[in-house]
Amino acid sequence: ILRGSKSGKSILNLKACGTGYWIATIMQIPIPITLAALVAYRLRGYSQLHAVPLLHESWNVFSLRAFTALSALALLAGLLGGMLGIGGGMIMNPLFLEIGMSPQVTAATCAFLVFFSSSMSVIQFWLLGRIPVRYALVCAALCLICSVAGLQVVRKVIERSGRVSLIVFSVSCMLGISAIFMACFGTMNIWRLFKDGGYVGFHSPC
Repeated sequence: ILRGSKSGKSILNLKACGTGYWIATIMQIPIPITLAALVAYRLRGYSQLHAVPLLHESWNVFSLRAFTALSALALLAGLLGGMLGIGGGMIMNPLFLEIGMSPQVTAATCAFLVFFSSSMSVIQFWLLGRIPVRYALVCAALCLICSVAGLQVVRKVIERSGRVSLIVFSVSCMLGISAIFMACFGTMNIWRLFKDGGYVGFHSPC
């Protein structure tokens, strides 16, 4: 929004690839790191003053190691998500499970992260005037209904079976299906572009 792009004009009227453009681009790295450090410092101080339950995690989520690892994972998820055009939940889910986070906490955390990042994207494209409002409202209503229904079904199934591993199995299936479709459609698009004589290399950032 601040620096602009090929699909939208900067609200600050910054010149593409000018000094202000690159300053706004580079500042996307130190600002999140600073905010993450401040939040980590406040949370660590709060956890030392109050008895905070760790939800049976295999490691202390308020330790310096946890803050560093989680911040690095979030940075990696954002980088890969931006490069590959995929949701952060597809990356964070297996990473959270790998570091020992319980499936329930993993699902809830990733849902919050996806909601936050998606909301920021919606605001960005809305300010750029690129969202068909009626279509977006219909999709939002359908997503809300299906999400609530899916959560109720999963909760009932887990209560009856007593197996939290169903969450891990569901995440694994979705990741596998997504990886297959991404590879297939990506290969098809590149082959079609190659046959039409289009450029399949990297473009200039400007």
